[in-house]
Amino acid sequence: MTKVQDELNIIYLYILDLQQLDNDKEGGKLRCQI
Repeated sequence: MTKVQDELNIIYLYILDLQQLDNDKEGGKLRCQI
């Protein structure tokens, strides 16, 4: 892997992580409303 690919991979994983956090927050909101 080149250095650039390595950094892109880290950014990609970071974005997936953020999306997962957003999903958890949304799920929490839905659970509270029920």
